[in-house]
Amino acid sequence: MDEASAVVFNLPEIKCLRLMRSTVPRESLKLILQRCKKLVVLDATDCLGFNDDDEELTSLGSHIKYFKLQNCVQLDDSDDYDSDDDYYQNPWDSYSSDSYGYQDDIYQDWVMTCIEGFYY
Repeated sequence: MDEASAVVFNLPEIKCLRLMRSTVPRESLKLILQRCKKLVVLDATDCLGFNDDDEELTSLGSHIKYFKLQNCVQLDDSDDYDSDDDYYQNPWDSYSSDSYGYQDDIYQDWVMTCIEGFYY
């Protein structure tokens, strides 16, 4: 069972999911968006596996109050992402805590929603 299926089938009522800086295949994210209808927070910032301007994913996530796709890159199956190669550039090399552009009060809401989500 892949990770997306595990989330969908074991945590169908999950309210908060932070996938930041993860490798998530597009179809896996699509499955989560289709099946986890109680999500209030989904942060998929700096992910590999899909483009952040994907209209279908954006539409599927439109019901989520705090839905963020930012700085995401689609992986091409033919690409070899060997970190030892000269041409490889880790997309998180330029990461800084300020790069997300959250306003403090909105970020605080996200954090509290995630914490509250553990108490059904």
